[in-house]
Amino acid sequence: VIGSVEWALSDRTPPVLIVVGNARNDIVATAVQHVMGGRAPHVLNEQLEKQLSDSSLLNLVMPAVHDAMQRRPRGTYEEVLALACEMNVWRTVETLLANSKAINESAANGSLRVVGALLDPSTGAVQLMGQHPSLAELIKSTPSGDLVRTADDAPVPAVEAAAMLYAGNSRYASSKGGYNSISGDDKLLCKLCE
Repeated sequence: VIGSVEWALSDRTPPVLIVVGNARNDIVATAVQHVMGGRAPHVLNEQLEKQLSDSSLLNLVMPAVHDAMQRRPRGTYEEVLALACEMNVWRTVETLLANSKAINESAANGSLRVVGALLDPSTGAVQLMGQHPSLAELIKSTPSGDLVRTADDAPVPAVEAAAMLYAGNSRYASSKGGYNSISGDDKLLCKLCE
């Protein structure tokens, strides 16, 4: 996704990048059901739930669900789901700012506003969430800007390709895939939930 966004921004930088999340995301709903256990109603059909529970996508949204549960430990399924969908949008914004030099620098110099939004698929309404509450903190450190290679790039020797792969894997492993850990930051979680 980051490469696609950077490519879209390379020609012209629009004034706003809107990160839209689905307010009724089946993957987030399944993750909430798993975390809440018996407190959650069974809202998905069994076949879809089985497919999603075996999906690696479920692991990607779990941090947002855990953050939502931390904020609303006694919340209803609907409250936790709504909050988890919002937290998922914020985590995506964090990932873009933490891993893309182009997006980070554009946000830092004010030429690009990165905002979150939630789409309600039942009505088509989009609720703008604004900029990330910790934007100032997120743009303080600029990512390295290592380029993503495509099929259009000139070939490189195998040793260089292996070194690039190793460096990329090391970055991924050291940063936990671009997800910032905010689970222990109650002040930030409160801001994200407002």
